[in-house]
Amino acid sequence: MTKIILTISFLTLAICQFQSGTISAGSLFHFTTVMEGDGNSNGDLIVIGTNAKMYTSKFAIKPTLNYFLLPFLSVDMIFDYTKIIETTKQDATIYSGLGIGASYYINQSIYIGAGVFKSTRKLEYNSNSLGSATDYKVIAKYNNLYGGYLVPIHNYIFLDLNCSYLIGLTEEQYSTTNQSAGINETIFTFTVGIKAFF
Repeated sequence: MTKIILTISFLTLAICQFQSGTISAGSLFHFTTVMEGDGNSNGDLIVIGTNAKMYTSKFAIKPTLNYFLLPFLSVDMIFDYTKIIETTKQDATIYSGLGIGASYYINQSIYIGAGVFKSTRKLEYNSNSLGSATDYKVIAKYNNLYGGYLVPIHNYIFLDLNCSYLIGLTEEQYSTTNQSAGINETIFTFTVGIKAFF
């Protein structure tokens, strides 16, 4: 009896999932602005050593590509581009990243995954607002745990409600002096995007 129940459960999941060879592509998005100029210093971001407030904008786009080896298992590629601009001085921080992993689909709505992610952070100073600092970049590697919920919009197009949890491994800094070290850093993000299945 137990074998029959397990067989029925497996077939039910297989029917509710995607076919082997299915490809999905999509992108996650995030945009934030901080514009504080109300004359109230409570909560305002201040550039250290100056009397100027820091107005910032952040834009992130994260394209994804998945290939289903099995109806419930996909291999994943994750790209990331994030730009944070201090709009007053036009100083910018640019993040670019690439990740690989695998996802398990419980059904056509819920998925969980794990992989590794490599991120490059480059700082571009167009002003002397940070004193004698010079342009430099940081390369960091993370373990990546992620999951999401797919909300059907039309046929094979879904709204992707995604969250990820990055656990820092190593970090390399390149500036006037190069150095490498382990990092004790975790990053949790929640993003919304679109995913299509072919």
